[in-house]
Amino acid sequence: MLEAMKSTIKRVRPLYRAMNRLRGFRLNEPTLRRRLSIIGSDYGAWGVDLGLLDPNSIVYSIGVGEDITFDIGLIEAVGCDVHAFDPTPIAVDWIAKQSLPEKFHFHPVGLSSLDEESEFQVPPQMGWHSFSLSADPGAEQTGSMRCPVRRLSSLMNQFGHDHLDLIKMDIEVCECAALDDMFATAVRPRMILVEFHHGSYGIRAEKTRGAVSRLMKYEYGIFWVSDVGREYGFLDLHAMRN
Repeated sequence: MLEAMKSTIKRVRPLYRAMNRLRGFRLNEPTLRRRLSIIGSDYGAWGVDLGLLDPNSIVYSIGVGEDITFDIGLIEAVGCDVHAFDPTPIAVDWIAKQSLPEKFHFHPVGLSSLDEESEFQVPPQMGWHSFSLSADPGAEQTGSMRCPVRRLSSLMNQFGHDHLDLIKMDIEVCECAALDDMFATAVRPRMILVEFHHGSYGIRAEKTRGAVSRLMKYEYGIFWVSDVGREYGFLDLHAMRN
């Protein structure tokens, strides 16, 4: 009965959004009106402005786990190459078993604010696939392992890219540091999709509010917020004016 009620609430999207505002998950609303496409599975969907992409666009999808429906959907919709990144063994093993289009390029490395090997926490439950750089204080820890991570500027230099049209970050609590490092190196993707993690891993809403405030200071506008409220889409207002 409870699961059926939850499913019904999710289908009534204004009610679901209002509920997540009350829960403290949905902190912001879009500030821009754009033609929006939702690409990916129910679990892995992201909002995208497809009008800003074309077959020559450079796209980085960072953190893929076991769901690349967004990546494949973007390739099918736009015809661009997608560079996907994930250093965790669950993702690497799963990707190796998939039949992938030639425009999907997988790299077993993660994103951070340093070029190093970082200590990742193993998912606390069997069947979960989200490794994290921070332990969840509410979950029993099951171990850790070291995985390679790189700064965004280092990855772009490695692959010979002088700009990004779209970057998606689903990187389990490292997003704020990676965003700050991105701006410190003057990298300005035209479109940024990012999952924040307030309400998880002991992270408070103030940290997400601070990151969103910095993005807006750098002249990015919010064009999409997921119904839950943790996933955001930002557009570079400066590039749109030029």
